Amino acid sequence: MLRALAAGLLRGPQPRIPATAAGEPDPALAERVLDLIRRVTDEGPLALLLDDLHRADPTTLLLWQRLARRTARLPLLLVATARRLPGPGGPGGFAGLRRDLLDAGTTLLTLAPLADDEARALVGALTGAPPGPELRERIDRAGGNPHWIRTLLPPDRTERNPAPPTPLAPPTLPNPPVPPALPGPAARPADPPTGTGSGSGGSSGSSGSSGSSGSSGSGGSGPAAATGLAAVADGLVDGATRDTLRTAALLGPAFTAAELAAVTGRPPLDLLDPLDDALAAGVLVDTGDHLRFRLPALAEALRATVPAPERAEHHRAAAHALAAAGADLERVAGQLLPIAGTLTADRDGWAFDWLAGAAPHLAEQAPGSAVGLLRRCLARLPADDPRHAALKEHLAHAALLLRGPASTATLRGLLDETTAPEARVQLTAALAHGLYVQGRWADALAALDRAERTGAADAAWAPLFQGLRATIHHGAGHSERCAVLARQVIADARSGRHPFGEAYGRHALSCALLRDRRTEAALAENTLALRAAARVDRTGARWLTCTLTDLRVTMLLYRAVMLGLVDRPEEARSALDRARDETAGRATADQLGGITVTAALLDYTTGRWDDALARLDRQPDPVDPWLPSLRHSVAALVHGHRDRGADARAHCEAAAGRTTPCGSHSNRGGYPLMARALLAERSGRPHEALAVLLPTLDPGYARDLDQRFQWMPDIVRLALRTGDGATARAAAVISAGEADREHHPARTAAAARCRGLVDADPGPLAEAVAYYRGVARPLDLGQALEDGAAVRAALGEPAAARELLQQALERYARLGAAWDARRAVGRLRALGVRTGPRAARNGRPSTGWAALTPAELRVAHRVAQGRSNPEIAAELFLSPRTVQTHVSSILTKLGARSRTEVARQAAERSSQHP
Repeated sequence: MLRALAAGLLRGPQPRIPATAAGEPDPALAERVLDLIRRVTDEGPLALLLDDLHRADPTTLLLWQRLARRTARLPLLLVATARRLPGPGGPGGFAGLRRDLLDAGTTLLTLAPLADDEARALVGALTGAPPGPELRERIDRAGGNPHWIRTLLPPDRTERNPAPPTPLAPPTLPNPPVPPALPGPAARPADPPTGTGSGSGGSSGSSGSSGSSGSSGSGGSGPAAATGLAAVADGLVDGATRDTLRTAALLGPAFTAAELAAVTGRPPLDLLDPLDDALAAGVLVDTGDHLRFRLPALAEALRATVPAPERAEHHRAAAHALAAAGADLERVAGQLLPIAGTLTADRDGWAFDWLAGAAPHLAEQAPGSAVGLLRRCLARLPADDPRHAALKEHLAHAALLLRGPASTATLRGLLDETTAPEARVQLTAALAHGLYVQGRWADALAALDRAERTGAADAAWAPLFQGLRATIHHGAGHSERCAVLARQVIADARSGRHPFGEAYGRHALSCALLRDRRTEAALAENTLALRAAARVDRTGARWLTCTLTDLRVTMLLYRAVMLGLVDRPEEARSALDRARDETAGRATADQLGGITVTAALLDYTTGRWDDALARLDRQPDPVDPWLPSLRHSVAALVHGHRDRGADARAHCEAAAGRTTPCGSHSNRGGYPLMARALLAERSGRPHEALAVLLPTLDPGYARDLDQRFQWMPDIVRLALRTGDGATARAAAVISAGEADREHHPARTAAAARCRGLVDADPGPLAEAVAYYRGVARPLDLGQALEDGAAVRAALGEPAAARELLQQALERYARLGAAWDARRAVGRLRALGVRTGPRAARNGRPSTGWAALTPAELRVAHRVAQGRSNPEIAAELFLSPRTVQTHVSSILTKLGARSRTEVARQAAERSSQHP
């Protein structure tokens, strides 16, 4: 590196750089080069840029350390890039260098990975065309690292490289004595772009980018790309580390040191050096809980370098070692899955024994893995093997938890193979329940009909089948039929002491009462349903254990919804906590999705919008055909109210591509409509916004909309804005009817808002405001205050209108509801009312640290600590996209131009407010 440095400083023959002992710095040599640099700076300012500081030899480190101490006295700018600068306990001269760099005021920059759109733009620039779907999937697996992106590009794509810039001429020096040059250090393979930049002397610089978003992909990258990735990894680490990484790759994209020690049979201490090397090379990332490959594609590439027969034996040995070490069940299953089709009872008896004991818990943790492993193992196990029956029972359990058409096909297959009467009855009930959850109501009823025709459903199990029928009819929207069946099955089940059937019947009746706008009666029936479910003998219904859990979770979710409707949010949250406890931390994707979306809905209503977004952001779309639409609609509403148009549109488009709610699930249909209407109004299209909401006025469409009362005030406001008085009056009449149908203050308050707007009467609006002040409905309160301000202004009372408007803006500011604030100000300005200086002082400020929301504060503190977006996302259980949105908002509110400025402001704030 010293030779390269001299070449950059001088023209003509280069100074002789003598060789030094490996690993030992040469202070005299460093001083000679330092003297050379002093002479250059006598001629004028000098900038030195050093790439790959992490590879510097000891003498170069010593030189850089001494230069850092002199930046305050010399016109000298130092800029260095490194993959990772070792910490205080780092090797060689890094400890002293790091200390001196920080003492000299060095700015340390950690470069975040490229965002998806930036990565795709890079590929477009390299190939001359925007990437198609296949290429986008490939580059998305590169974790935002430009070097990995280039490596993953297919070799047949034309790369367009811009011409390199003309280098700046080095300064002219007096003629120093120049001894003959020695050869420089041996060249090393090319690195991925480096990820840490440092600068001293009042400026900073960096180059390259590294990092990973933690995303994963499926499918291969092609042999050329895989070979390229493996070759790059080979060039970054030595042979011992490379072998360790290949073994680690067999464990998957992420692993723990304990797992690697168990698989390799080496003590954990023996693995420290190769793992440290891989971390320093940027091949691995330490997330705290585990180590992971920076790129999942790199793990795949390394795994592909192991021949298939050898790889199979590695998986077999790894599974045995992990099982013996008591590793997580999913980790053992992950090693058995690739070889399950080759297992034999003689050679791999331990694997079948392990699966027989682990299957119940594995099914709850990872039903997909359990179904795949159990099906393959059952095919390899003789039918007369004593473990066969138990594994088949576990397969039914896992299939029901998995949901989806494939799982119901598995249940049908098991049902066809089973001859024991009780097992057939329970499998039929499990199949019908699974079809009901998927919304396949006709198929669910047909499964029950088939069992009854064949005499499979004896009198002992008849209440269960009838309770299931009532529940399925509710799902299909047959409310009257549901109520009749439910009352009949409750009577039969109680006389026959069949709590399972009673639980289904009472749940169905509770749902029918809710649809009939009798929420308090529905809550009472829900309580009795939960008590009946608690009396079920789980041992006697072993094939239905997960069905019972699913039913109880569903009951508790309905309970939370009902409690939210009657403004008892804390009790609703308690019901959600019980639902989480019911799954004992082993919720299926659908159960977890239902809990998450229901909690987010409650958060939206009660004004906990940051919490709602955080829940929805980390929750993938569940298998349930209607939950994804609801999930995206709630997110769109929050983003829309906060005036984040792009995010709101993205979620609206995602919701539009999902299954339209039908049957009993139609009660969720109002949220997609509200989200679309909000976006239309925000875009200046109030007529379109009103048209989107008009279906909720139709009695046939709205019969299942038990939450319809919440949408009526918006319809009235939009109708009045567009001059459609008839629609406004019709909506007010419907709202009054909803309040008469169920006497509850929340419905009465909504009806009062509608009446006050239509009649231009501030009295009913004041009644609504008074109710909302006492409950957790901050958005409703803000909108009722805004409506009151508009009516007062229309009546010629500007002072009263201004006071109500300022109160509304205060509520909107607390929510971050920027669109509502913008709408309210424009609405009142049109009526001759402008906000006074107090409005600017109320609520959350628009700039500075006080302007940050709680979620933004959590992100800002981690930005100040130097964490990258992927690291913050992993720590806070958010997506990188959400973290990037928060970071952009933080920079705007703090007036900062970079993450470094955020760190500086945080340090100053900490010193002022320790």
